[in-house]
Order: sequence, then C-alpha cells, then structure tokens
Amino acid sequence: MVLSVFGGMAFTASADNVTYSYYLVGTMNDWTKDASYKLKPLLNASPYGTLQIVKVELLKQSQFKILKVGSDESEELIPDGDPIGANGEITQSGYYKIRFNPDGAGYEEDGWIGNGYFAIERLPISYTEPEPENPAGDSPDDAVIALINDIGTVEYTTDCKAKIDAARGAYDALTEEQQALVTNSATLSAAEAAYTLAGNKAAFDAYKLDQVAAVQALANVGDSAAAQQIITDAAAAIALLVYDETKTLDENKAAVDTVANVADALAAQRAADALAAAKDDAKAELDTYKNADDYRAAEQATLARAIADAMAAIDAAADVDAVNAALSDAKAAIDEIKTDAQLSAEEAAAALADAKAALTSAVNDAKAFYDTIKDGEKYATIADTLDTAIQQGEAMLNSDDTAEILAKAEQVSGVLASVKEQKNAIDATPTDEPTDEPTDEPTGEEEVKVGNPALYKILKALVEFIVVLVTKIIPRLLGK
Repeated sequence: MVLSVFGGMAFTASADNVTYSYYLVGTMNDWTKDASYKLKPLLNASPYGTLQIVKVELLKQSQFKILKVGSDESEELIPDGDPIGANGEITQSGYYKIRFNPDGAGYEEDGWIGNGYFAIERLPISYTEPEPENPAGDSPDDAVIALINDIGTVEYTTDCKAKIDAARGAYDALTEEQQALVTNSATLSAAEAAYTLAGNKAAFDAYKLDQVAAVQALANVGDSAAAQQIITDAAAAIALLVYDETKTLDENKAAVDTVANVADALAAQRAADALAAAKDDAKAELDTYKNADDYRAAEQATLARAIADAMAAIDAAADVDAVNAALSDAKAAIDEIKTDAQLSAEEAAAALADAKAALTSAVNDAKAFYDTIKDGEKYATIADTLDTAIQQGEAMLNSDDTAEILAKAEQVSGVLASVKEQKNAIDATPTDEPTDEPTDEPTGEEEVKVGNPALYKILKALVEFIVVLVTKIIPRLLGK
C-alpha cells in the first residue's frame, strides 16, 4: 500500500502532441491502474527526467511494471519482458522507494536495474518521508518556474526536449490559480515553439538531403551535358532553399518538391538528345550509302538531289520514328537511281537482244530462200551452202557474245546474197533441151573439140561457180 507520494503535482511527459502519465502496476494492486500509484517528477534528479513513488509496501514475492498511458489512450508496459521481482530483485519484504526513468538512462553502477529504467531502495522501518525536494521554493509554482528556467537555450536535442516536456507536464498539473503564479509561462511556450521550429528545420534539412539524392539518382550513364546540367541545377537549387518560418513544414517540403520535380524536363531533354543523335546517325548513314563515282553524270545529279531532299526531311523530323522513316524513304528513292554498271548491263542486254533479233531475221530470210531452191537438182550445191549457214546461225543464237552474234548475222546474210547471185547465174545458163530446128552433124574434128556437150556445160557451170566463190563469197566471209 502507498503511504505517501512525492509532492502534490501530477506529472505528464509529452511527445508529438501526445502526453504520457506513468503508473506503478503489479501484484500489490492486482495489475490495475490506480491514481494512488501514479509516479511524480523528481526535481533535480539524475538522470534527468526521473520519476518516483515512495514508501510502497512490497513483499519478497511481489512483482511490478510501469504502465505508460498516453493522452491518445495508448498503453505500454515497461519493461516488455519479465516484471521487476520475477528474478529476485526484491530480497526482503518492506517499504520501498521506486524510481523510474522513461528513457532508461540509469547506470548499473549507480544501482539501476531493468536496463536502466528502475532503481529500487528498501526503506528503514523508522523511515519518515522528508519534505519534497524543492530548491526553488516551497510552492508548486516555484518548482515549475525552476523547471522552466532550467530549459535554458533551446536546442534540438533529446536532453532539451526532456526539460521542456518536464516543465510542461509540471505546469499543466497546476491549478489555474497556481499557473497564474508562474511568471515565466511565456518562456515555456516560446521554448516549445522554438523547439518545434528547430525540429521542423531539422526535418526540412533532412528532406532536402533526401531530395538532392533522389534528383542525383535520376542521372543516367551517357546523359548529355544539357541533361546533366538539369540535374546539377536542381540539386544546387534545393540546397539553397531556406526554411520559411511563415509556412508549415509540409508547405516548405512542397517548395522542395517543386524544385526537385525535374523528371519531365529531364525526359524532354533526353528525348531531344535522342532525336539529335538519330538525325546525326541517319545523315552519316546517308552520306556513305552510295558512292557518286559509281554513277554517270546525269545520275550523279539525280543522286545529289535525292540526298539533299532526304537531309531536309531528316532535319524536319519531329521524332526518332520520323527520322527513320525519312531515311528509309531516301534509301528507296536512291535505290531507284541506276549506277553506271546497271545501265551498262541494261545496254549490253539490249544490244544482245538486238543482235539476236538481227541474226534471227537473217536466218529466217535464209530459210525462206532455202525453201525455194532445196528441191532443185541444179541448186543442190548452193542449197547445201545456204543450209550450213542457217544451222550455224541457229547455233549461234544460244551464245551471249553480242559481237559474235552480229558477225554471224552478217555472215548468214552474206551467204544468202551469194547464193542468190549464184542461183541467178545458174538460171541464166542455157540448157541442152532439144529443139525442132535441124542441126548439122558434127565432123570428126568437131567431135574431138567439143567432146560431150553435156559434160562441157557442167564443167563450164562449175568453173563459173568457182569464180563466183573465189571473187565474191569467200571475200565476204573473210570480211574483205
């Protein structure tokens, strides 16, 4: 049972706008929260912020914890493991003074147990509770004034926060009449505001560092100088931002976000860089796509115009797809322009076709004339000559040698002309057909001179053919 508690003030600690009160719970009160077991602040305590409850009757087998109760109705038992007493910490039954530090800041060498949260002291049987430690005076308001003065210069540290929370808890525990006697309450409010501002500034600076890192993480290997400059400028601008005390922390963070939001600008720059690179690559590829020396003069001019038009289309392209389309179209147009080799091949093919057409015509003419003499006995020799020329001409049609084909066409035409002349000569030679006119019988001398008239005619015709062959046909075949 509790015979007395320190002082007359209720103590609360605050953090993040939530205030906390601390109660001793255990076997002595059936583990229930009881206002008579509420811990009170210990002034000038070491470690700072320690609370205590004195003259608690404990048995050797008693166990207890501290119940941390928040203004948001949250509850937490300390320690979270075994309660004090479960491991033999209470060696004797009797009255005890129990101290508790919410930060676990007590040292084992100073007698603190439970990871620095608790210090328990058995009181002598004759123990009489002393007057509350109150160096600033005897009244509660004097104690609060002392706590406020102890805050000193506000710094964003846990120690300073503990002092402010202790002062605020003590002040809020006063009655309205007692609070009116606290002459430095405005200092407490200012300290709280200053600490909040310092915390906001610290959070703001940390947020700036995070955003600088996030912006720098946007960099890619291969970024252009312009893209790198966007990142560098944004990081520098964030670093220069100063906390605006007229705005909330969230509003200040929003200002950082605005500067850090470079994703769109970076994406636009990278797209522009990609487009420029695509244009340069397309132009380079176009420059080397064809060799102007492979073209004739007229085609070189056409090629130059096609390349110039393509370069203009590439420059006007609004995106990479348009660049690729312009390059593809240009290649297709250039491919339609024929090189000297292509034109020469076409010309050679045309010449070959013309040569074969000429030879075919010569052979057909020879065949037509051959059909008029092939059945005449007297034309047998010249018909054979013409037939041989026809066969050679037809065989030459399978050749791809234009010059040889043209020569053969001329040869066939020459043989045909010669055969026609020979036929005319044969047709002009008198025949030995009998007539009705009387003839004189030859004398023996005449028979010797003339011999066989039929044989004479044949020999004469043969001689004439040989003359024609030597003087006309052979020279033509030899190209003379």
